[in-house]
Amino acid sequence: MRSMEDVKRSNRHNQTKFLILKIFIRPPSTYFTSEDIAFYTGLTQNNVSRALKRLVGQKYIWRKNIGKKSYRYRYLKPMGERVTKQLFIRNRLSELTGEPRDLHIKIPLTQEQLKFLPQIEEEYNLFKSTGLTTNST
Repeated sequence: MRSMEDVKRSNRHNQTKFLILKIFIRPPSTYFTSEDIAFYTGLTQNNVSRALKRLVGQKYIWRKNIGKKSYRYRYLKPMGERVTKQLFIRNRLSELTGEPRDLHIKIPLTQEQLKFLPQIEEEYNLFKSTGLTTNST
């Protein structure tokens, strides 16, 4: 049986977290429901609802109750911004270096990966301000 720590360290858990948090990097002008987020990420609504509940509990996303056990989501909290930035860096590193995707935040970066860090942080700031990366068209 898998422990909770194994689940938290798994790439699948972090990949789902990254897909959801990436929507909130730029503060949206409207509120999102779990249905909207499921549409944008390509995940099922049940997966998104479960992940959002967990992310709100971890204090990553701001949530507002709209009644009848329905919620709407809008902003990243400071902890969510830090985690999203680290997941963005890890995701982009795997694209640049060609190494297998590894979204484990607690594993330190190698010296080879640190060479790409200024470039990736610049891309993150561009993505945060415009929603585009340098490899986007």
